[in-house]
Amino acid sequence: MRSSLQAQAAAWGLAPYVEFSGAFADLAPIMQRTDIVAHPTRNDGRSVSVLEAMAWAKPVVATRVGGLPELIEEGVNGLLTPPDDPAALAAALHRLAQDPDLRRRMGQAGRARFLAGDFTVAAMVKATLAVYRQIIVQKSAVGSHP
Repeated sequence: MRSSLQAQAAAWGLAPYVEFSGAFADLAPIMQRTDIVAHPTRNDGRSVSVLEAMAWAKPVVATRVGGLPELIEEGVNGLLTPPDDPAALAAALHRLAQDPDLRRRMGQAGRARFLAGDFTVAAMVKATLAVYRQIIVQKSAVGSHP
């Protein structure tokens, strides 16, 4: 879809503002030029791209789905919108685009949240295993009763 998306960006006059970097691009130069990270999705467990934005102290506009509300505190380190609501997404992006101080505060809050949380792969595996152990214990307890 790359060529059709590039054509659409050009038709809307957005080509100078949109970068199609492809997979596995070096994030440093991209994030250094980024003011806001938009993550409009219909389903997401725990987004690596949102965690990366937080690590880079970038405010996030995302949809209120899956695990995203666990990462983004509304109005503190980002803004959450309903899924499939382009008007709400546009309004949230416009709000941040018009307020550099709000972007800075939300970005700093996101970085603090990232640093305070343990979002490593090892921590996520440990948490997942803890859930599985809890389920096994509960199933064993239920199965041992007549």
